[in-house]
Amino acid sequence: MRIMALGRDWELRIENWCQAVRQRVATPVRELPAEFAATMDQLAPEEARRLRFRPIRPGQRWGRKWEYGWFRCTARVPPVAAGNRVVLTARPGERTESIVFIDGEAAGGLDRWHDHVDLTAIARPGQRLKVLIESYAGHGPTPVHCSFLLPGAEPAPPTPPRQQSFGGAALCEWNEPAYQLWIDAETVRRLIPALPADSLRRLRLEEAIRDVTTALDPEAPREEFDAAIPAARKLLAPVLSARNGATAPEMYCFGHAHIDVAWLWPLAQTFRKSAHTFATALALMDRYKEFRFLQSQAQLYEFLKAQYPGIYAGIKRAVRRGQWMPEGAMWVEADTNVSGGEALIRQFLYGRRFFKQEFGVESQVCWLPDVFGYSANLPQILRGCGMKYFTTQKLFWNYYGGTTFPYETFMWQGIDGTEILTHLHRNYNAETHPQAVAGRWRDCVDKAGTHKFLYPFGWGDGGGGPTRDHLEHLRRQRDLEGLPRTRYAWPGEFFAELAKTPPQARYAGELYLEVHRGTYTSQARTKRGNRKCELALREAEMWSAAAAAVHGRPYPARELERAWKKVLLNQFHDILPGSSIARVYQQAEKLYAEVLVDCERLSAAARRSLAPGRAGWTVWNSLSWPRDVLVSLPAANPDAHRGPVDSDGTPLPAQVVGRGSSRRLLVAVPAVPPVGCKTIRLASGRPADCPSPATARAARGGAVMENEHLRLRINSRGEIAELYDKSAARQLVPPGQTMNRLELYRDNPGSWDAWDIDIAYKQSPVRLGPAEAVDVVAAGPLEGRVAVRRPLGRSKLSQEIVLRAGSRRIDFETRVDWRQPHRLLKVAFPADLSAATLRGEIQFGHVVRPRHRNTEFERQRFEWPAQKWADLSEAGYGMAVLNDCKYGYDFLDGVLRLTLLRAPVLPDPGADRGRHEFTYSLLPHHGPFADGQVVRAAYELNVPALVLPGRREGGRWSFLEVSNPAIVVETVKRSEDGRGTVVRLYESVGAAAEARVRVAAGAEAPAECDMLENPRRGLRPAGDGTVRLRFRPFEVKTVRL
Repeated sequence: MRIMALGRDWELRIENWCQAVRQRVATPVRELPAEFAATMDQLAPEEARRLRFRPIRPGQRWGRKWEYGWFRCTARVPPVAAGNRVVLTARPGERTESIVFIDGEAAGGLDRWHDHVDLTAIARPGQRLKVLIESYAGHGPTPVHCSFLLPGAEPAPPTPPRQQSFGGAALCEWNEPAYQLWIDAETVRRLIPALPADSLRRLRLEEAIRDVTTALDPEAPREEFDAAIPAARKLLAPVLSARNGATAPEMYCFGHAHIDVAWLWPLAQTFRKSAHTFATALALMDRYKEFRFLQSQAQLYEFLKAQYPGIYAGIKRAVRRGQWMPEGAMWVEADTNVSGGEALIRQFLYGRRFFKQEFGVESQVCWLPDVFGYSANLPQILRGCGMKYFTTQKLFWNYYGGTTFPYETFMWQGIDGTEILTHLHRNYNAETHPQAVAGRWRDCVDKAGTHKFLYPFGWGDGGGGPTRDHLEHLRRQRDLEGLPRTRYAWPGEFFAELAKTPPQARYAGELYLEVHRGTYTSQARTKRGNRKCELALREAEMWSAAAAAVHGRPYPARELERAWKKVLLNQFHDILPGSSIARVYQQAEKLYAEVLVDCERLSAAARRSLAPGRAGWTVWNSLSWPRDVLVSLPAANPDAHRGPVDSDGTPLPAQVVGRGSSRRLLVAVPAVPPVGCKTIRLASGRPADCPSPATARAARGGAVMENEHLRLRINSRGEIAELYDKSAARQLVPPGQTMNRLELYRDNPGSWDAWDIDIAYKQSPVRLGPAEAVDVVAAGPLEGRVAVRRPLGRSKLSQEIVLRAGSRRIDFETRVDWRQPHRLLKVAFPADLSAATLRGEIQFGHVVRPRHRNTEFERQRFEWPAQKWADLSEAGYGMAVLNDCKYGYDFLDGVLRLTLLRAPVLPDPGADRGRHEFTYSLLPHHGPFADGQVVRAAYELNVPALVLPGRREGGRWSFLEVSNPAIVVETVKRSEDGRGTVVRLYESVGAAAEARVRVAAGAEAPAECDMLENPRRGLRPAGDGTVRLRFRPFEVKTVRL
């Protein structure tokens, strides 16, 4: 499309003229001989000086995989620097990222957007400057898409032995008048296509740019060229001084560099990305006093404080000047689909505390520009953590069509009714030239609803940040006719203006992203590590808090905080969702292993102090309701004359399982107290009989399993061919179908390999062969087990199907050796149910999902995230599918499915290949969903009771009790100030409720707090020492005792 009435020839002439003027801005005046040293280690500049340096010439190659190069040279400032600007240019390699130190101080960064460092403020003619440059060689190509991996092909090109070519270094004279002319001309050139073709304003701009390109010859000698610049700028001045009328939209601008804590690079490179980006921003602030810059993640500041204290000190000075904005509130910009509710609270607890302690800033804006969907309970979590505002831009990423989100500015309502003022700013890596700024208003979907916009600008994803070009464009566009007005502002200022006239638009429920659905499943080991670590931290905090409250045992606050921060780091939105390179996941799994070891150590020490007796075994239940549990004791040499008994000597049912050294004694322990324990021991006598046993027997190439509630027949493929609920007198498996049906599909997304699942996968099923074996391995009476072995293409699955006495839950304990790329594995549970509702758990509650696909809005939700369960229910009966580490579900064709594994090949070519262990469960439930069976069963799957040597005096004990089973205790911890116990509870089924809470240590001066433990109101204990609480549906309460 032609953008100028002058014609295509003039359009090209003007574009080429602008490029020619830009090329005359920097003139080399002195090439700098350089020396080079390489290392794999992360070094400070003073450490790098001790490396062995050798001369390096332009064109010389360097850069092994993961290598860092250090370049040094001495620059003698030439006489031409007197009265002129002098810059250092250097090209350590192709598309490298570098930080430049001048005389030991960070002076700025070099990357593909920043090609020089300004020395004018520090350079004097004749002065010698010691230059040291650190540059990352890279780790090979990092493509993100490979839809089809052909036989014998590799998804990414190999890494060359020497990745980079040194391009030299030089001191250059900077022609500032020529640069200012170029910005003038670029502003005019890029404003023209943003205006109506028939407007007078556009005609005047075309005339001005035409005249200036004929008045100044870029090929002229230096003196002639320089002499023509003032007159050329005068030709453009009239059109650049024209102002808007009274009705222009407004852009609230600030600089920004989106820095992924890890993505296509490992954590170590993120430290350097932060350093070179922040050094560049600080240098710009010295020249542009109006410039404002935002960085949101506390984790990056903590990195910088430890590794680059000089840059960090400069940031703190800029914060005091009001130029640097530490705003965003979270420890990292975390995923909100997979992260647990308590983890999200800790993101704000540690993030806001860091901003307050380090910068004196009370962060109020949640800044999550690049996260792959937003939980429907996030408004309650945000407001509970003291946040007033929320902003993102990702929802407009629906590159396959779908539905366009209807608002930029609106009140977002969560599942409990909490609302938060929300704005979608569309782009976090924006440019500031006229076409970009005009495009923000042009693309607005709700022009009647808002005329004010956040406008973050600067190069990002891998850092970099704004350039001088961004800032110079904004200086010309404060109020330039034909464009929205621009101004620098903090995000909080912008939202305060919006809040004066709150938007009428409201949006209720999750903010679902209509792409990147594969991130609920990719990198399954990392997702498993996340779930296990969140729950391990729950156990460690709970028992440590109990031991502190009851026995005065020191609470390991610092160790727990360190462990939490490792988990929070891994919840960054390109780590936990599964979209990073392989080294990121190697590091993540190492952190998870450390957390699990530390949590087990802390939990065990606390439990030993609570049950110090040596005789017997103590069963621990950290859930807030009493539980009947099966526990496993060592039984290598079973004694037929000794059986398990509880503390008062009552015999308990038992079952020997396993063989040889793996032999165990299963014991049924009834009524283990909530958030408490119960002691059992071995005594003379036989185990008690199981009144309602579970059984398993071989039948017709498969097996039949049965207990007092259910009878199921397993066919020769390891699938459930019949499932009869005795109490409801109904057959759940539809005729001709089976449950626990494994489904394998070809998974070839059109783009973004690790991120996306495309609906086209449904058209590409892969036929699976029969099972190799279906064997009964435990026949009862406490549990029956049926082992299944079957191939899954080139992969293998082994599974034990478990039915326990007295239980409605059928477990599928699964191991998969996953070996093939671009495959998607699901398990299907077709059910003979006319379900009115489909629910999926989210943090502190659940959402109701569409059961049909009548509209485009519903069709787009063909894969959706959930936490521990999804449920399909009629009025008085239902079926839930539970899991212990999975997050993706679908309900296509009226069948509830859990997504088990994917196998993308980029950006990690080996993603998910290897061994996996996980358990999913089927729960037919009799009675209304509101009775809480599903919620409790999912917790019980994920939080098994533990049995450890030791004895509790009195035989049983409960630290905390809650009267209403719909109220779930999510967290028990010591308060952040160390002077009380904090209990976090929530209403779990979506109904108003009341509950009484009793704590063994007493409810002294109880108070209801916000999620950051700031007091809201005092609570009056009842005469029996309990605290009465009232909950609205899905409300989260934090109580300090």
